[in-house]
Amino acid sequence: MAQRLAGRFEAKPMASINMTPMVPVLLAVFVVVLTAGAVVEKPLNVVAPSCSLGMTNYHPQYWVSVDGGGHYRFNGEAVSGAHLSAHLKAMARESDQRLMVRANPDVPYGEVAVVVNAVKAAGLSVYFINEDIS
Repeated sequence: MAQRLAGRFEAKPMASINMTPMVPVLLAVFVVVLTAGAVVEKPLNVVAPSCSLGMTNYHPQYWVSVDGGGHYRFNGEAVSGAHLSAHLKAMARESDQRLMVRANPDVPYGEVAVVVNAVKAAGLSVYFINEDIS
């Protein structure tokens, strides 16, 4: 019986790694990397490719101006809200699907949102220009 109990309490190998000796080594590596990074002051020479945004050379064929008070202009022609929807639907049948929406800075956003919703309902893309309309 004593032999059977002796086997239960024998020392077994540990299944975990002792991290204590590794901590000072990692600290030393960390200090060396920080020091080397601070000493090197040479800038990186990176050649970045040129980038052009598609809108830089785009001149819209169609635009809507929001003058405030429910007054709209489609390509400079004064139109009412009902006629604006008709113009937008006719434009949606054409190939160019981009439309600029212009508004004075003092026009409430709600009036601009009405035009944006009408443009999106017609299936067109909206691009904004915020400028003074004279």
